Amino acid sequence: MKKTTAILFMIFGLNSILAQIEENIYELNSIKNLLTEEVKDILDTYLTDKKVVFLGEAEHHISSDFLAKTEFVKYLVLEKGYKDIAFEGDFFGLYFDHNKINLYSFWSRSVQCIELFEFLAEHNVTIWGFDNQMGCSYTWNNFTNKLTEFLNNNSISFDKKFTKTTESYIKSRKKANKVVGKSNLEYLINEVDNLIKNDTVIKDKLWSQFLKSYKSDIIINSTQKRNTSQRQSNGKKPRFF
Repeated sequence: MKKTTAILFMIFGLNSILAQIEENIYELNSIKNLLTEEVKDILDTYLTDKKVVFLGEAEHHISSDFLAKTEFVKYLVLEKGYKDIAFEGDFFGLYFDHNKINLYSFWSRSVQCIELFEFLAEHNVTIWGFDNQMGCSYTWNNFTNKLTEFLNNNSISFDKKFTKTTESYIKSRKKANKVVGKSNLEYLINEVDNLIKNDTVIKDKLWSQFLKSYKSDIIINSTQKRNTSQRQSNGKKPRFF
């Protein structure tokens, strides 16, 4: 009986959530007449006292989404005063270097995003990243040195193998299993785990998050190949999320 009650509660709760979502769905016009005064009035109602606004995409490769988001970004910057924009990009790299080159190419090199990035530069909007994956050019060139500098400045002990293996990993992320090797990847994860538990690191929220991102990036790139191979061996087409 308790299980039935729990299930019914979940169903009723879900229906309530879906009803709220449906009440807040609005049909938009074509891109040429997207942000009418009526649409802006609706947005103004929901943006009161909001510091963070999420703009989603149906998928990362749909040009119409890029064009529509550009119009919304213009509105948020020009009429609402927002000065920062965060992409699903390298958290570490974009923290130090706010250049669009550190974003994935489906944004940074997209014809449909040219106007967006020109607008961001013209209005001094800062680009940030919130992805744990560490694949941008700045990270490729600077992560090991920045990490070594942080450890030295805070008198946190480490051995040369750690920095050497870190550099090898950062330079070969997608081929880490082959280039770095399973045992060295396990070594890196253990070393990073120890650093995350270090009292000095715990107090430094920024580097604590950098190291957590680093660990998760290692796990992603050391297990994805195995999962892909397994799907292929089962006769199924691999998919990446």
